[in-house]
Amino acid sequence: MFPAIQVSITGLEPNVKYHVLLEISPTSQRRHKYVGSLDEAKGKCQGWTIAGSADEQSPIHKRLYVHPDSPATGSHWSKQP
Repeated sequence: MFPAIQVSITGLEPNVKYHVLLEISPTSQRRHKYVGSLDEAKGKCQGWTIAGSADEQSPIHKRLYVHPDSPATGSHWSKQP
């Protein structure tokens, strides 16, 4: 349902170790849901629609994803596809 995340990292020093982290946080104060495909006869719209208020934002330790290769050298991260 959700797209894969691809990141390009450039300019790293080859022998320096780096951690790669991703923070996932809400983009709005609302909860959204997918409503299905377009059906003009029934008046349904395709896409995301508001479905209420969002939950409280999680603490930072629950919003962070640490890449399992972290820490790794700049040359390691530069070799990744």
